[in-house]
Amino acid sequence: MTAVAAPATPGRAGSGDRGAGRPAPGHWPARLVALAVILGLLVGVSVRPAHALGCGTAAGVPLDDGCLFTITGADTPEPTDGFAVTNAGGVPLWDFVRGKDPQAIGYPISQRWADGPFTLQAFQKVILQWDPRRERMNYYNTLDALATRYPYVALPNVPGHAVLAEDTGADFAHVIRNHLAILEQNDRIKARFLAEPDWLNLYGLPIRYEERAVNGNPLGLQVLRTQRTVFEVWNVPAPGTTPGQVNLQNVPDKIKRLRNVIIPDAAKSPASLLDPALPNEISSLPWVADGVTAVEQRMIGNLRRIASASQPIYSRLLRTGTVPWLQRSTQEHALGATEVLVTIAEFPWSERVRPRLPDHHLLQLMLDEDDEQWPASFRKTLAMPWVRDGVSWDELHIVDEFVYMLRSVATNPWALSYYGKGPELDELIQLMLDMPFLQSVDGHEVYLMRKLSGSGAGFDYFQTAIRSWSRQGGISDDQVLLYMYPGIRPLLDPGDEHPERLPRLLDPARLGITIERREVVFPGSGEMLLVLVRSDYVSPYTMDVLEQETRRIEELMGIPLRSRYSITMIPRVGFDVSTYNAGYYVLVEPWRVHSVEISNATRAEIVNALAGHYWKASSRGRWLVEGAALFLEFKAGYYRREDLPDVNEACGKDRIADLIKAESGNNPCYATLGAHLFLEVADTLGDGGFRSGFARLFRSLGTDGLYCQCGYERSTYIDYFRRAFTTDTTAETAGIVESLISRWYDGQ
Repeated sequence: MTAVAAPATPGRAGSGDRGAGRPAPGHWPARLVALAVILGLLVGVSVRPAHALGCGTAAGVPLDDGCLFTITGADTPEPTDGFAVTNAGGVPLWDFVRGKDPQAIGYPISQRWADGPFTLQAFQKVILQWDPRRERMNYYNTLDALATRYPYVALPNVPGHAVLAEDTGADFAHVIRNHLAILEQNDRIKARFLAEPDWLNLYGLPIRYEERAVNGNPLGLQVLRTQRTVFEVWNVPAPGTTPGQVNLQNVPDKIKRLRNVIIPDAAKSPASLLDPALPNEISSLPWVADGVTAVEQRMIGNLRRIASASQPIYSRLLRTGTVPWLQRSTQEHALGATEVLVTIAEFPWSERVRPRLPDHHLLQLMLDEDDEQWPASFRKTLAMPWVRDGVSWDELHIVDEFVYMLRSVATNPWALSYYGKGPELDELIQLMLDMPFLQSVDGHEVYLMRKLSGSGAGFDYFQTAIRSWSRQGGISDDQVLLYMYPGIRPLLDPGDEHPERLPRLLDPARLGITIERREVVFPGSGEMLLVLVRSDYVSPYTMDVLEQETRRIEELMGIPLRSRYSITMIPRVGFDVSTYNAGYYVLVEPWRVHSVEISNATRAEIVNALAGHYWKASSRGRWLVEGAALFLEFKAGYYRREDLPDVNEACGKDRIADLIKAESGNNPCYATLGAHLFLEVADTLGDGGFRSGFARLFRSLGTDGLYCQCGYERSTYIDYFRRAFTTDTTAETAGIVESLISRWYDGQ
């Protein structure tokens, strides 16, 4: 005998209990799956019933474009709580339901929620789905979705899912006949089913019929499952029913009692009427205008805290209307995002947020992304002292690397296989934040972060390394420097099958490496720490030369150094420097600093390498980057113009084609052409005019390494050179710059 649950007495919020979990029998054949999709796209066009759903005083409170239905808001004691049905955001839910028969669709029991491009809302008897691409309202295949996505769920008094063998190979018309034949088992249910002209849209196809014994009556409960609802006939007394009468079960009501099954938990809370004292920019948000839930009330409280703490952040968040997750119907993760924004808004520097600065980009990480969740590791990052006191570019790089890793796991299958699951990655980032090398950020930490996150070693290596370091107290700044050291790094690469050995390998004394430091104060950059890492003998004056040339490069640029660290690596003799990408530090060939006297040619090479603090070699505008570094050698006085190769010989006949090729490989053209052009413009414009254009070009090329604001109009980046030296200048000067571009770049 099948167990039967007695129906609950209907209340304001509907009825239905959670049944014991059991798998739904069978699976859909391919043809019936296709049929379900087709039926799900059909729109009901039923005749207007005698009793139409409206917004009378007994049902709810009228809104500008809909109704706040309080009749189904019994989840709270507040009498004005309920569920709003509106046309907000161009989704015509109110236009669709008003005039519909309440006995067919019921009253709303949820707020709206988003599922990909679709907007859904649950009513007592149906779930409606708005398809924006086809601009149509669908009756959601509720029970089909339950069987497919949640096969372990069995609702009380609902027959299990079934598959008809005769559907296999049948055409559309035969499939419909097969399923309508199920109605022949109960004349009363058949009559009620076919009495609805729009039965195909409203109910879908019959799926399974059952008769269950209740109180000794073998026909005590008769039930028919369709794709979207359940018909029932009680033939014994039961609360809230009339024996022998055909009724529709409140299937969505039953589903609502389950946690995050079809209907998200965040959409289940009733909303209260809008507070008339809310600022206009908050009250005009789509999810506020139709009443606010408890979660939304907390979000509004967070927005008010942001307004009182930081007007720049509040304005960027609310007054531009460009933050996607804040404009949509609210979800739980949006609450977490506003909580993190409160943290940022209450930092001392939040009132100074300005475009193109690192703190502004930190804010954009949150505002510009869609469906973002901010786990514990990100909150812990915001609690670090080097974030709270203001964000430098180097510090932003660290935060960005963490965000990139977490975001990749959420959106990229490859990243998921590399980094592992989100919670595991979140835990590993928290372990890293506790390590000594991340208690302050000076620039070189980014190298280790990118090495670990982009080495291709896989999650096992990544996880083993971090947990091994954590067990031994984490790694220090010196150990990070060793990780960067040429010749040592291959020992630590993912090819090593024992990442747990990494802490033992990162020992300067054991490796025979010396680390020398000098604290200095530079005119523009302030306090600087010069670091020399070497394993062979070098001139005792090497550190003096590094300080002198670092000062010189800062003076020539007229811009503070990007990092408070200036790190120089000198590898062992025999190491091929030309094959190694220095990345975040200066790499000097050892033979150049072995003698006591360091020649001008060597100083020129050091100046060129130190220029990497500003003009980092990359795939973006390499001829400008390399040309600028070579130009600085000239300005430092270590190079003569007659020593510069002839540009026609270096670049060939088609120099623009050569520059494009140079973006993906070494080519003598790009450094030579860039240096000639810079020297000619400097001679022509004079020191003042050249410096302002040079600084503007530096910033426009995005040499901070992460946030290029320049776009990609031309692969050779001549447009950025042109804008840098013709902006805010006279027509005469702009004409001179154009003539120099024609001469050197175009070869005319």
